Amino acid sequence: MVRRSWRAARTALGVVAAGAGVLLVSGGLGAAVAAWNVATWRAAGPQEVAGRLLTRGVAAALAALAVGFLLAVPPLRALWRAAGRRTRPWAARGGLAAAAAVVLLLGVLPVGGAAASLWPPRGLVTGPSPAAQGLAGADVSFTTSDGVRLAGWYAPSANGAAVVLVPGSYGTRSGVLDRAVVLARHGYGVLLLDPRGNGASGGRGMGYGWFLERDVAAAVGFVLGRPDVRDGRVGLLGVSLGGEGTLGAAGADPRVRAVVAEGVTNRGPADLGPLRGDGVRGRVVAAGYAVMFAVLDRLSDAPRPPSLAASVVATSPRPVLLVAGGTQRWEVRAADDVHRRALAAAPDARVEVWVVPDGAHAAALAEQPREWERRVVALFDTALAG
Repeated sequence: MVRRSWRAARTALGVVAAGAGVLLVSGGLGAAVAAWNVATWRAAGPQEVAGRLLTRGVAAALAALAVGFLLAVPPLRALWRAAGRRTRPWAARGGLAAAAAVVLLLGVLPVGGAAASLWPPRGLVTGPSPAAQGLAGADVSFTTSDGVRLAGWYAPSANGAAVVLVPGSYGTRSGVLDRAVVLARHGYGVLLLDPRGNGASGGRGMGYGWFLERDVAAAVGFVLGRPDVRDGRVGLLGVSLGGEGTLGAAGADPRVRAVVAEGVTNRGPADLGPLRGDGVRGRVVAAGYAVMFAVLDRLSDAPRPPSLAASVVATSPRPVLLVAGGTQRWEVRAADDVHRRALAAAPDARVEVWVVPDGAHAAALAEQPREWERRVVALFDTALAG
């Protein structure tokens, strides 16, 4: 009896140790990625600060990985050996392998991804300058409500209206320059934004863009303070992560008159419905995202964003155009889901979905330039008319 109780206690301790080890390995992997991201920063500022962050990140990652492996490997090895002594060792070890896969997909990867997204890489301004593309403007800067100094590039308006352009993940003004050129050709002022933690902007970014509402609100305030922009005529255009952020910003800011969002998928736990409806693979991916978002919500001081559909409802009846690439199954599902849920909650919502046939992610302008120009300019011409 005593021996049996000891075995049960030892097994329980082994499971606890293995679980703690897995969590430490997950955090260690995330810290390692974060440290690498910090090492790639090319921001202006004291280099010794980045060096200290890198040193501490590497130290934390190595310590977590070492302790995690020391805690997890011995009990897992014991379980594997014990499974081999059972009547059906292949079934027992198969069950352990399946459990390990579940832990990997729903534990290690989401937790590591959450940790890494708290220290994302810094996007760099690359490629030709706006001036080289024929735009007449200048570098500008302004401050968010929480004190972060943002940078961008602004070309004045010729028609009294302006559009704030927001790039995708780890992006800068470089990622939306092609769209700005088209809009400027039609007379619109264009503000190409470097979100916090990217380009010439200060602050630290967040991998899923939960600070973008604050960044975009500051950009909108800057544009509306320009003498060339009249009567509050401002719209938003965002790409990928930037598209998700512009939807959130428009829902929270009544000053925004129209939104074009390209390539949106999900930015929080309330956006996972399309994934859950896409078979086993979709449900597994959605479960992993749910774990990651829960960890982010605990570890980040960024506010959890509303769902994309809720943001569109809050924007109603101001017009919204969602652009999805036809080859991107989850992107198309997400756009259709937002469209359906928004109309169900707000019948007066003016939300339109354009699925680009055979289109890639956020590549509508490159693949169908005339149709992109026609649709986007028509929306802003209607919504931002004087």
